[in-house]
Amino acid sequence: FCALLMGRLIDKGTLRPDQTLGEVLDSIPDFWKSISLRQLMAHQSGISAGSLDALGKAKTTAEALAIIKTYPMEYKPGTRSFYVSADYWVLQAL
Repeated sequence: FCALLMGRLIDKGTLRPDQTLGEVLDSIPDFWKSISLRQLMAHQSGISAGSLDALGKAKTTAEALAIIKTYPMEYKPGTRSFYVSADYWVLQAL
């Protein structure tokens, strides 16, 4: 559902694929600010999934986002593709 809703927001012009997290989200780690929405949607953000045990305990998007913010980056954004649910938790926060 998240991907479908992102597509609709992009079609309406509410969001743009090349917008960065720094443009659309407040209170995020500095190293997230240059990540584009396109990189998140393509699982190229580098944001870590971290501990699945910890993330699995999140009951809301805000809780999941708070947990994910504590993890270090796995790789430089845009340099790899790697499926992690953390990318869609961040998109869901939008």
